[in-house]
Amino acid sequence: MIIPTKIDRQKLVLQLVHKTPIATQSDLQQKLRVAGIKVDQATLSRDIHELGLVRAAFDKGYRYALIEEVSPTVPQKSMTMMKRFVREIDFSCNQIIIKTDAGAAPPVAEALDHMSLEEILGTVAGDNTVLVVVRESYIAKRVVAKLRRLLH
Repeated sequence: MIIPTKIDRQKLVLQLVHKTPIATQSDLQQKLRVAGIKVDQATLSRDIHELGLVRAAFDKGYRYALIEEVSPTVPQKSMTMMKRFVREIDFSCNQIIIKTDAGAAPPVAEALDHMSLEEILGTVAGDNTVLVVVRESYIAKRVVAKLRRLLH
């Protein structure tokens, strides 16, 4: 069994929750075990809480999801996601690139979307990169500065 760091384990939890519907902690614990990570129920419960995951009803039953996916804006959870996983922010013209840890771009993009910054037209997330499009080129520098302030 691999003994990952807490951040590595939590990144994997996010990846698993985004890729497959996971209905219970036992299901998540089993998926982690298949990935080579043994984790006890108490640790997994803390991870779920820290990551802002909740069990929510979807078309095909209950599954874990980020709280931002199932409820109105939760700024504190959004900031936690941003602070934990964002590694670098840069821009060119009206596009901002946010580099994240592997697998963390989707929740970071979702957090940005829920922050409802009026300067941002939208986000697109890959695995470890978020593309943020702002209204005008002259705004990008200001948005980058705002995001950097929020992260510190």
